[in-house]
Amino acid sequence: MLKKAIPKSWMTRANIFHAALRLLSKQEIEDITVRSIAKEAGIGVGSFYYYYKTKFDVFYDAYSFMDNYFENVVASSLPDGSAWDQLIYYFDQYHYYNIERTPFKLYKLIVLHASAAHLQSATYGYFRVLCSIVHNGQKQGTITQKESPEDIALFLISGMRSIYRHWMLLDGAYDIETGYRTTAVKLLSVYMQPPKGYIDYRVAEQEGGQKGFVSHADEETVPIGQIIPGRKASY
Repeated sequence: MLKKAIPKSWMTRANIFHAALRLLSKQEIEDITVRSIAKEAGIGVGSFYYYYKTKFDVFYDAYSFMDNYFENVVASSLPDGSAWDQLIYYFDQYHYYNIERTPFKLYKLIVLHASAAHLQSATYGYFRVLCSIVHNGQKQGTITQKESPEDIALFLISGMRSIYRHWMLLDGAYDIETGYRTTAVKLLSVYMQPPKGYIDYRVAEQEGGQKGFVSHADEETVPIGQIIPGRKASY
């Protein structure tokens, strides 16, 4: 099957976006100008203004690239099986995108300065993917139907975002690896039951102070570092 051609406009935007990220890695946002971004991207200032109105709009375009990732990568790679497994995978990918694909300075910039127009909305791809998973879970009977898919998705994504905001405000001095997993399980448990035998990532203290993961099946603690089949997302 032939792959769909990437529009030239998208490639140009990506070029400008990554040029701005390169500058952000070396400078503060106050020192970056439209002219410096255009120069770094190898385009004229006029071409810059064809795609963006301000330098901030370039960085806010991170949401568009995130939407593209979730609609074209995550949605097509969801695991077969329960809505629970798909939602855990979704939030694994959400974590991966925030931590591995989004530079900390960019994340801090867009969280602190983004306007209401850049917040979660049904028009955003990553939010649509989440709504779709929730809707399918409701049809399967594993997620409550007392609320709409949109309302449930909004609750879930708002709760997850609060963890990353907390991590960001502490300049990364927060155990986000444990925090995001614990929060995801707690949020999902509001609307559905974890599968029997599911091992979440709540960190527990074993005898002797060793930390491990907790199984919902029998509260058995699994030592950290032990492989849990089917739970590690393939990035």
